[in-house]
Amino acid sequence: MKKLLLIALLIVGCDSPTEALPADCAGVAGGTAVEDCAGVCGGDAYLCDGVCGVELWGVCYSIANTTELGLHGSQLTGEIPSEIGQLTNLTYLQLECRALVIVLLL
Repeated sequence: MKKLLLIALLIVGCDSPTEALPADCAGVAGGTAVEDCAGVCGGDAYLCDGVCGVELWGVCYSIANTTELGLHGSQLTGEIPSEIGQLTNLTYLQLECRALVIVLLL
């Protein structure tokens, strides 16, 4: 009788089957990461003015179409936001700090 009960438990099982949770864009089951409009998992690019962009200093810049930024005379303070790295086609960046003018060719 014990063998019959053991066989029945092996066939039927004790636990109800569980469904696998869907994976997010990072491959984490049940995770919440999503791709932004630029296709970056967990990125912060978003649609602004109908194009995929990133906001820098309160202005939306197109990720695909921004090739240069001339920010001289704009009275900016603080650090350069890391989001500037999402402007993948940026080749020219001009910043001004009082008497010092910084020009970076990327």
